[in-house]
Amino acid sequence: MQLSWAGYSTFIGVVLLLTIAPGPDFAVVMKNALAAGRTAGLWTTVRINISNAAQGVGDHEIPQVGGVRDHVIPHPAIT
Repeated sequence: MQLSWAGYSTFIGVVLLLTIAPGPDFAVVMKNALAAGRTAGLWTTVRINISNAAQGVGDHEIPQVGGVRDHVIPHPAIT
């Protein structure tokens, strides 16, 4: 299958638009900032980034903290 330049440029344009579009995190930060002020918006941003970092670490490291891993049934694909 050969992709034409017109199709390729359309695809790149759509990808760029989706990349710069605000997501649900932006909506939550704006809601909290507008409802409770700038400080609440900043703390929401900090909490979202901590959550994203924890998810980025993966399922292998986080459950080991505090012995939680002993109580979680492992999935065969993960082990």
